Amino acid sequence: MLPALSPPAPTEPLDVARLFEADQARVRGQWVRVVGLAQQVTKLAPGHAGAAALINEVRAQVKDLYLRAYQLKDVDPHSAAALFDQVIAVTPPDDAYHLKAQARRAELEDQK
Repeated sequence: MLPALSPPAPTEPLDVARLFEADQARVRGQWVRVVGLAQQVTKLAPGHAGAAALINEVRAQVKDLYLRAYQLKDVDPHSAAALFDQVIAVTPPDDAYHLKAQARRAELEDQK
């Protein structure tokens, strides 16, 4: 019987490329892309410290994203909606900011 294959080491070229892409997205403030790429790395290499750090950094940015969206909701609803969508995309469904952003996003839709 063959031994079970272990997940690829985090130094595999694909992991490194995804982490590099995720870091570039972080620099550009593309939080949804950062989380998506970092989650791909953690699926290939569970417990990868670099991917976990990127995800934690995004979660730290959530409050700022939410507050910017809240401030814009009356003056620029389109931009506010995009920011609320980012908060929703990068937070788990039971997160307080996820729930708040969903409620505010629904209010913006009702105003149309």
